[in-house]
Amino acid sequence: PNGSLDNIGGICNLEQNCVGIMPHPERASEAIISPKKTDHGRKIFDSMIEFIKQRVS
Repeated sequence: PNGSLDNIGGICNLEQNCVGIMPHPERASEAIISPKKTDHGRKIFDSMIEFIKQRVS
């Protein structure tokens, strides 16, 4: 998948404040544009927003 070493899709540092992600969850963030007609990819965006809100406040 995606040609990454050992099929790694994402990585973060020990502090978990820097992340790199290879997959494209935005393609599954809305059922209308998702190949499988689901919005499962939206969960990653919602979790990122929640994480940032907790860290900022």
